[in-house]
Amino acid sequence: MQLTQVVPRLGPWDGVGDYASRLGEVLQRRHGVTSRFIEAGNAGGRRELMEALAAPQGPLLLHYVGYGYARRGAPLWLARAIARRNRGRRLGVVFHELFATGRPWQSAFWLSGLQQHVVTRLARQCDGALLTREANREWLEATGALAGKRVSVLPISSNVGEPVELPPLTARPARLVVWNSAAARATAYGARWERVRAACRQLGVTELVDIGPPVELPREPDLPIEPRGRLEAATLSEVLLGARFGLVVYPASFLAKSSIFAALAAHGVAPIVLDEQRTPDMDGLVAGQTHLALEQVTAAVPEDIARGARRWYAGHDTAAHADAVARLFEGAGA
Repeated sequence: MQLTQVVPRLGPWDGVGDYASRLGEVLQRRHGVTSRFIEAGNAGGRRELMEALAAPQGPLLLHYVGYGYARRGAPLWLARAIARRNRGRRLGVVFHELFATGRPWQSAFWLSGLQQHVVTRLARQCDGALLTREANREWLEATGALAGKRVSVLPISSNVGEPVELPPLTARPARLVVWNSAAARATAYGARWERVRAACRQLGVTELVDIGPPVELPREPDLPIEPRGRLEAATLSEVLLGARFGLVVYPASFLAKSSIFAALAAHGVAPIVLDEQRTPDMDGLVAGQTHLALEQVTAAVPEDIARGARRWYAGHDTAAHADAVARLFEGAGA
């Protein structure tokens, strides 16, 4: 069977595109399913998608992230196109996110309703769905859009590999990895730096590794920071295996959809979450067991946190995602 995967764009360094590529590799290895990719985040890709939707057969897997297909996060064109697809084509949707919210002076506040409309339309039109957060499933099921459909909820998997053997945390250097977008890392090194620095002292961290686009780094004589820039997946995997801790600059309520958090967990790194909000227990994640908030750094043993994160990750690795997608298309034919 050949599966057409629709993404905003392919990588490198594109979270959704990297996920789709890795998913395609594992689908072929485990289920004999080959993938072709359509990058529908640009005009040429949209035309290609329209042609694919008109074809009489072959399953489609749409990776949905609203801002990837429309600047304001409400791709009405996509919902309309999907509604006109040839009904002989089975459609599955991976909802990487649903909609944004914001304050009245932010555009997301005014566009959230339209974004919800698009998401609900896509959910009604699909034959099955994969979601990365339990809260997203609950929201969509409350609309009735997923009634009678096959639905799986799996936190996102690692885009940089899943080592089979992990060196124990105590055998690794006392190193902290800071890996994210330039804006997220600038927050860690700017307004939040004193909190991060204090946590490093508590954890005995002796060096940092900075991964991502260039940002201004603090100058700390007793805490050197090594900038590594953007790394290929294999190299990044090696860096993670050589670190005890990883800083997660991401909203605590949405950790299940963070591919960075997933990669840290898969590599046996103890995740340290930088968020002003209390880290809630959801999607199988438990603060103090699978990760630490900054204020918890002295309240738990890092080795226990790394093991807890790895155990949590084992239930939704890339193989589990591939199996869930394969189930969506059982009996779909070629």
